[in-house]
Amino acid sequence: MKPTRFCRVRNPGRRATISDVATAAGVSRTTVSLVLADHPRITEATKTKVRQAMADLGYVYNRAATAVRSGRSDLLGLLVTDIRNPIFAELMMSVDRCVERTQTSTILGFSFDSRERQARIARSLVEHMVGGLLLLPTADTIADDLACVKDLPVVQLLREVPGLPSDVVGVDNLGSGTSLGEHLAAVGVGRALLVGGERASQQFEERLQGLRVSVDTAPVLGGAVGLEARLGEGPDCVVTYNDTHLLAVLHTLRDRGLEPGVDVRVASFDDTPIARGVKPSITSVDHHAGTIAERAVELLNERIADPERPWRRVTVPGELVVRESTRVVPPCFAP
Repeated sequence: MKPTRFCRVRNPGRRATISDVATAAGVSRTTVSLVLADHPRITEATKTKVRQAMADLGYVYNRAATAVRSGRSDLLGLLVTDIRNPIFAELMMSVDRCVERTQTSTILGFSFDSRERQARIARSLVEHMVGGLLLLPTADTIADDLACVKDLPVVQLLREVPGLPSDVVGVDNLGSGTSLGEHLAAVGVGRALLVGGERASQQFEERLQGLRVSVDTAPVLGGAVGLEARLGEGPDCVVTYNDTHLLAVLHTLRDRGLEPGVDVRVASFDDTPIARGVKPSITSVDHHAGTIAERAVELLNERIADPERPWRRVTVPGELVVRESTRVVPPCFAP
């Protein structure tokens, strides 16, 4: 017997409905709804038949309407600054993989480090009835900026906005700086430069404080441009606050005739593929973006299930990974 084929909805201006699917598959509307929920009481044969009808009719499940009826949404918001920082990109991809395992979906927004844009996107996500929000806030966010999310389950990532009630998943920046500083001191580094962006965040200051436990470390803002003006100070090591600046720092050193890992040591934080893939490979502190994502999604789902539970702050420890850039003992630095 030839397999039954289903006709598409003939009116291109009308979307197929659950009733259309039920009629085409020869089942009830309730059965179609249970298939959409992947209910275990529906046999695989029936699920296959219903899903084939959906495909042939071009049926698209209206999750927004379901959210309005039920008051619950399986759509989560993910609002971050940008993807120029490699660990932010890794974090976003890890969140997406974790969310997929929980059979939910994400809607993504970028603030581009603008408080005003962040507030607009947060409000839009609330208006679209997301069930919860994973937020990597701008460095200068204040709690009043995000008043629109006060009734929404929220988990902050990496940064914490003072006075914003939410769960938080961050990293131990002070511990990471201390661990890297101890390693640098052990291999003979006496003076280091910590290269960051245009402004010093709380995370930058914590990493700087950790490095200073063991090594005389000076802050350098402005990325590689700022570094170029400070190389004459004779650092034994250049540390990048994150891998955003790493390639430019390596180019700057080589433009000055200094071979990274030979004439001056180099290290970084976050241990993204950039640190692992360049030559020499870079000693770095792995902040485990995948673990941060997993814990954040777990906390958000727990908050959605139990909105009254106490707020939690989870700190993911960093892990020092020693590579070529600090293994070689360089000669005395001669500016």
